[in-house]
Amino acid sequence: MQSFSNYLCASAANCTKGSHDQGVDVVAQKNGTRIVLRCKLYNQPVGTKAVQEAFTAKAYEQAHLAAVVSSSAYTVSARQLAKSRGVLLLHCSELRNMDVLAGQAYLISAIDRR
Repeated sequence: MQSFSNYLCASAANCTKGSHDQGVDVVAQKNGTRIVLRCKLYNQPVGTKAVQEAFTAKAYEQAHLAAVVSSSAYTVSARQLAKSRGVLLLHCSELRNMDVLAGQAYLISAIDRR
C-alpha cells in the first residue's frame, strides 16, 4: 500500500511511514483545512474496516475531514457507516476534484455541528 499512498502525496501532503500510523496514510492541509486519507488499492469492494480506520485517524490527527481513497468500489455497509461518520468515500479518479469535494464536505460538517 505504501506505493499507492506515495502516489497520492502532493506538495501539501505528508505520507506516513506505514506502521504505527493510526490508520493514516496521507495527511494533507490546504487553506487551513486538514484532511486524512486512508488509501486502499483493492480489486474487491472496500469494507467497513477502512471507514473505521479513517474515522479514528481523523480524531488522532485532529483533522477536519477524513476520506478513504480506493481503486475499487465500496460495500453497502461501508457506505452506510461512512455516511453516519462523515467519512468521504472516493475513487482514486476523483482526487483531481479533491478541493471541491473536501470543501463541500467541510461546509456540510460545519452546518451539522450547529
